[in-house]
Amino acid sequence: MQELQPPIYFFDIRIGEPITALTDVLVSAVCFYAFYKLKGDEISQTRNYFKYYFLFLGLATLWGGLITHAFMYALSLPWKIPGWIISTWAISLLAFTMVKYHQPLITKIFKTIIWIIIMELVLVMGVIIYTVDFTWAGAHSVFGLFLLVGSLSLFSYTRFKDRGSLWMLYGVGTFLISGIIFSAKLSIDTWFNHIDLAHVFMAMAVYFIFKGTDEMTDVEVSAATD
Repeated sequence: MQELQPPIYFFDIRIGEPITALTDVLVSAVCFYAFYKLKGDEISQTRNYFKYYFLFLGLATLWGGLITHAFMYALSLPWKIPGWIISTWAISLLAFTMVKYHQPLITKIFKTIIWIIIMELVLVMGVIIYTVDFTWAGAHSVFGLFLLVGSLSLFSYTRFKDRGSLWMLYGVGTFLISGIIFSAKLSIDTWFNHIDLAHVFMAMAVYFIFKGTDEMTDVEVSAATD
């Protein structure tokens, strides 16, 4: 498997795609920071769900940094699958949390959306395992992150001027920039390629979403309907 970045050696240990691995770990560090900040603060059930989004995404990006990039040269392609699967859990959990947060406003279709989220997740996991193709994880992100999280955040902000929803929109927008950079392969240098740059924007997006969770769970949407 061809590496996009020259390896480096730490004593006798070969580390493949070192900057890409490092920027993946950067994303996981932001995720674990968010999880740590939220884990001891049970203001609401919604916040409890949010914190596990950060945990799963942190585990997925840590796996990506260590397995998918740093030591992939010693492994086979299916070793990438666990990281992709855990990342799909993270996106689905974020989408579920946003739907749960807005339940008072979408009571009639709440259960339908939840079932769609569950069925889409099961389908995508099956396809990823069968095809060993990251494209499906990307498509899953479009559904969960942009279609559900983005649209609900936009609705809350335009209707209630909810500050947390504005931060969520910043996060979704920054994730979009990250995806464009990755898809268009907009590189600065071999030592800071399109994946590295996409990871940096991804880390920023995660922080923005963390800021959103901190604001959104102070007052539930239901209070805005009173």
